[in-house]
Amino acid sequence: SRLPWNEPFLERLRSERAHGRRIFLASASTRTQVEAVAQHLGLFDGVYASDDTVNLKSGAKAAALVQDFGEGGFDYAGNSSADLAVWQRAGGVVAVNAGAALLRRVVRQWPRAVVVPAVPPAVPDRLSIAGAGLWPAALLAGLPLVVVGPADLGGVLRAAAAALMLASSMAGASILAELVALGRDRRDPVRRSRPLAAGRIPPPRAILPMLGAFVLAFLPAPWLGLSFLGVVLAEAGLTVAAKRTNGPTTGWVLRALWLAGPILGGCLAIGFVPAPPWLGVALALCITLAVRAGPGQAGAISRRRDSV
Repeated sequence: SRLPWNEPFLERLRSERAHGRRIFLASASTRTQVEAVAQHLGLFDGVYASDDTVNLKSGAKAAALVQDFGEGGFDYAGNSSADLAVWQRAGGVVAVNAGAALLRRVVRQWPRAVVVPAVPPAVPDRLSIAGAGLWPAALLAGLPLVVVGPADLGGVLRAAAAALMLASSMAGASILAELVALGRDRRDPVRRSRPLAAGRIPPPRAILPMLGAFVLAFLPAPWLGLSFLGVVLAEAGLTVAAKRTNGPTTGWVLRALWLAGPILGGCLAIGFVPAPPWLGVALALCITLAVRAGPGQAGAISRRRDSV
């Protein structure tokens, strides 16, 4: 029930079945898995699946379908290059959730092919994997500017740039943390509902935003000094660690360090050297926010479960 479904395509299948067509589910997955999906959806008249002797993929799948329905006696819906061998022997070609390169090939080879586009991920899912709930913590980079008092435009711009780069670092690291722990999250009863683990966002589609966030974080960072670049790198590492840590003590210590990063980055950005009393107040603030966030939270600013 947690698998991602392309609802427009399911509606198409329901319509075809209502008009008397028989619908079969053919997959290279194991029979147990395929039958579980078929039972959940209640749409299929039968299943084709891999077993101990046959991997029902590509040519093997095409042969099995031709044996039962004849050459060109069936329409086939697929989404990968392995399905090309099946489409070659099908009467109708339907491409569902296929990538751009495959779609170009399908349309060129079968001009009358039916294309069912992928359902774009919802905006909340996109924001969730990028750790949007963590980004407000980057605003702490402006705290030193508040303490120093009125600053020139250059100081304001440096503080704003520091906050943007730190937020980008958090976003890239958040996606990285989700990708690294994808297998474990899919086995976890709570985390498997996250966008990547649940499949609502395919992992390959998360890589480009992750790289973009890191470029935005690291490429301009030396403009504020190598020390600031070090803070951005450390913040990325702490974001990954904080998102994957659930222990109460270890968790709040990591969160406190993670919250201190933007403050330190803000100091470096505007050239502010804080006095020891100011450092003590800032540290106390970070610890208080970290403890108040509670166990399992990656950031003290957000309380959204998806930001864990």
